[in-house]
Order: sequence, then C-alpha cells, then structure tokens
Amino acid sequence: MIDDTKLLEKLAESMRETLGASFAASELLRDRLPDDDTSLNESLAVLRHGQYRLKLISEQLGDLGAMREGAGKADVATVDVVRLCADLADSVSALVSFTGVRVRFECDRASESAVLDPVRIERMLTELLSNAVRHSEPGFAVTLALSISGEAVEFRVSDSGDGSAGLVPGLGLASVEYAAKLHGGTIDVQSSPSGTTVTVSIPYDRTAILHFEAHREDYLSSAQSRLLTGLSPVLNYKFYMPPYL
Repeated sequence: MIDDTKLLEKLAESMRETLGASFAASELLRDRLPDDDTSLNESLAVLRHGQYRLKLISEQLGDLGAMREGAGKADVATVDVVRLCADLADSVSALVSFTGVRVRFECDRASESAVLDPVRIERMLTELLSNAVRHSEPGFAVTLALSISGEAVEFRVSDSGDGSAGLVPGLGLASVEYAAKLHGGTIDVQSSPSGTTVTVSIPYDRTAILHFEAHREDYLSSAQSRLLTGLSPVLNYKFYMPPYL
C-alpha cells in the first residue's frame, strides 16, 4: 500500500518539475510575442494564471506532506515584523482593490524586531488574506492585526463578510498550520455568521534577537511572484501580464 505522505511528496515534486518546464516555455513565448497583439498576450496571461494556481497547489501539497512527515525547519532571521506585515497588507490591498474589499493593517507599534522566517510568514499571511478576501463581499474590510507581548507575536486575520465560509479545512489550512508549527506556534479559528478570525500565535523571545543580531536581515519585499501565487485564487488573468509580470 502506498504511504499517503510519500504520495503527497511525490505529487508535489512532480508538479514542481512540470511547472518548471511550463514556466520556461511561457517565458520563451512572451519574448517572441509582439506587444501589440492583445489577443495572444491575454491568452498567455490566462496560461500564466493557471500556472500560478497550480504552483500554489503544489506548495500546499508540499507543506501538507512535510507536516505529516514532521520535516522542515524555519529559515529564521531577525526582521522588523511590523514592517513585514504593513508592507504585505499594502501590497495585497492594492492587488485586490478591484474586488471592492479593503485590506487594512492594525498595530500599536511602529517597529518591532522578531526572529522568524519572513518568507514562510509572508506565505502564511497571504494565504489567510486571500481566503478572507474570497469570502468577503464588496464594501467589507479584511483586517490584518499584529500584537506583540512579552511571550508571543500574534497575527490575526479577520473578515467581516456576511456568512463567511471561514478557513475551510484543506490544503490552505494545512499550509497555515505548518508555518505555525515550524515556529513552535499555534493556530485558532473562530467563525460566526458575521465573520471569521484566524489567529496565529508564535513564541516571542526578546533575548533571541540579540543572538541573531549578527545575522540581521531587514525585510525587503521582492515578493511579487509569491504574492501572485498566494493570491491566484482571487486575482484574474490580467494580473499575470505587464506591468505585474
């Protein structure tokens, strides 16, 4: 009998390999397409959108397999967690504005250093924001709130959509759980007819920051590709052509 975890790992690996070749081929097509051929360029954008949707699924499958295996580790650095969240919220808000859903960031601090994996946390929060936007009606708001105590860094993503479906158990939730576990954290989901709040709490050790000071790495967002991957269930094909790509 095939082990489910090994099957997930093989499936994710096969998807990554196939997508690698597909992305390379689409880049060659883009270089050869005339800029004024709107129809062909839009067709290529539709193809790219599908590629990014599949890329997200392959990442989620990989996370689920790694979580079941108990494998993986956080690639931590000392980062400004307030800046990370503020930059991400601004970027997501700009990309999803066409949906009529607002994304806002709340924190009572202008800056705070924390030791975490910035790429993994960014992916986790993008997953949560994408889900919240999908389940919110135009005119409503999605909130990313950050609070920091002496013991934990707490990320909260809330939507206020009427009758939100919440974070449905599945690949997306597995990715969020995996990111939390890699940081020794926990996840809590609270849903009601007026909305859903997902809280991820990660242990916060102020003394660890001093130990990592020599390896300080400021968070600079070069994450357009990650955003287009994580938000692919929300965005339409037009975001997969210039000026976005």
